[in-house]
Amino acid sequence: SDLRATLFSQDFDGALSLYALAPPQELGCADDSPLGDTHRARLDLTLEPGKYALHVESASEHSGDFELFAELDPLPPLGQVCAQAAALPEGPFQRGSTRGAASMFEDSCQGRGKGPDQVHRFTLAAPSRVRVREQSEFDALLSLRADCVGAELACSDDAPHGHASLCAELPAGSYHLVVDGHVRGDGGDYVLALERGELPGAIPHERRCERLPVLREGVLQELD
Repeated sequence: SDLRATLFSQDFDGALSLYALAPPQELGCADDSPLGDTHRARLDLTLEPGKYALHVESASEHSGDFELFAELDPLPPLGQVCAQAAALPEGPFQRGSTRGAASMFEDSCQGRGKGPDQVHRFTLAAPSRVRVREQSEFDALLSLRADCVGAELACSDDAPHGHASLCAELPAGSYHLVVDGHVRGDGGDYVLALERGELPGAIPHERRCERLPVLREGVLQELD
């Protein structure tokens, strides 16, 4: 289920924490709203069946009255999420966000991908070399799949914090790309760009040398 819990603390700076009871462990903690409101805190987490406890704590020595609201919504079928995936066109960066999203996908990158995620789709008319670049305000990873609900083709999380990149050589067909947070509750806004190029084998031999990049002395260049 998807949990949304909101704390309104009237007279003190409140914090909200969620704990699993078996085995005991903290799953998430929120202190202040994204806008810096010290009297509001919110948790958005995807939970497995089990027993949990919400803790309201004071971030200082003050105490007082508070209001706590919590909602649990069942997760939609994964096939429905895939059918609603946003198209990812080739070219400029596209904006997206995992704010308020559930954690629907499991990724192979070091057994991570427990954060909220969003899925995008794109189609290749011919065999291509693709590169996806991502920039975000959170530690993200990228997961590539041919069948959205099936096995993963590739996963990338080796870029610096806030940047991720995935490269692959793919046959013609339809694909899905998942933007995921490394850990539970790790999400936010991001931008995403898809770049496509012909596979070397698909380029006639006489054209390959014509398309070689020109290196200029003293200029740092990015090459594929």
